Parts: sequence; structure tokens; C-alpha cells
Amino acid sequence: MNVFDLLIAFLSIAVAFAGFTGVVSLIDRKAARVSVHIVSYRVRALNVAVLIVISLSVLPFLLTAFALPDALVWRICCAYFAIVGVVYLFWIIWVRTALRGVVL
Repeated sequence: MNVFDLLIAFLSIAVAFAGFTGVVSLIDRKAARVSVHIVSYRVRALNVAVLIVISLSVLPFLLTAFALPDALVWRICCAYFAIVGVVYLFWIIWVRTALRGVVL
């Protein structure tokens, strides 16, 4: 198995999670006893995580299409992952603190 097979597997898993988001959003929130804000937070966080995984899986293919050296592609993807990961972490913390007053 080479690197591109692994990236395609990650992309397939991310698309499956995107479909799973539809199932999660259809669950009756009264049966789960949570507020609308909590449900929308969970679905939004899942959607954003799926989009991040999709972009991280597709980026090496796009960079290789420009005939960049493998070492440069690796560095660009690592920098992108670090930046996106930190931004996602701070976004989750910021949104979670905004939900502090919402009744679970």
C-alpha cells in the first residue's frame, strides 16, 4: 500500500462520516434530551472535522499535480495540518465556552 492509497482511504472515511452527519442530525433531540444549540454544535463540529480531513487528504494530490518535489509536498502538508489543527482546536474551545450557559 502506497501513500496515495492511504489518502484515498482517509478520503473515503471522511465522506462516510459526512453521510453519518445526516443520520446524527435526524435524531430527535427530545429523545436525547439536549437543546437545539448542543445538537447544532455537534453537527457543525462533525461537518468541520470532515471538511478538514477531506482537505488534508486532497492537498497532497493537488500539490503533486504541480510536480513539486516530495519533500516540499510533505512540508507544505505538515504546515497546513498544524495551522488548521490549531485553528480548529481554538474554534472548538471558543464555541464550547459559548455553550456554557446552555442547559444540557
